[in-house]
Amino acid sequence: MPIHSLGKKRSVFQPAQVDLKARNLLGMGLILLGLVLAAYCLSVVIASGGHLPWTTVKGQQGWSWGLLIIVAFIGAGMLGGGVLLVRRARLLSSFRIALHQDGLVVFQHGENQAYRWEEILAVQERHIHQGSLATRSAWMPVVVQKSVMLNMHDGESLVIDSTNIKNHLRLIQLLQEEAEQRNIYWDIAEEPG
Repeated sequence: MPIHSLGKKRSVFQPAQVDLKARNLLGMGLILLGLVLAAYCLSVVIASGGHLPWTTVKGQQGWSWGLLIIVAFIGAGMLGGGVLLVRRARLLSSFRIALHQDGLVVFQHGENQAYRWEEILAVQERHIHQGSLATRSAWMPVVVQKSVMLNMHDGESLVIDSTNIKNHLRLIQLLQEEAEQRNIYWDIAEEPG
């Protein structure tokens, strides 16, 4: 469906640039730490000529294959986690949601998908309560995290929350107003965190 058929653009929502930069920076740091640990493990193996005990006994100093394998797994985990963070940040950098008079457009990966308001079958809003009422205090208040999932007639769905959209609460409010005007089913689910 052509975007211009949705009428005038009212507002555009996108991820927070600070969050994307933080994810990239943290991801690059994890990648670097993972590579440093891998290089250090390799240097230990080369320096010992590959002659390391499988384990060390209490009081014995130095490296063993067991300890080296543990450190290598930690480095691999850091490397993998860093790659995932950087990939997620890159995927989100092109993500946009534009609200139009007669629908919305989702921009992602250089493509766009337009939805008329009539194509939205139902909306499910989730409130996830983080922290319990029993431990609630000035130090640990209960935080409610909101997200919505738009379910379309064609079976597709779109999730909107604080991890992918800056000012997502305003977007949720605008979507709720449209849903009320157009009689789109809106369900609210309360979930403990």
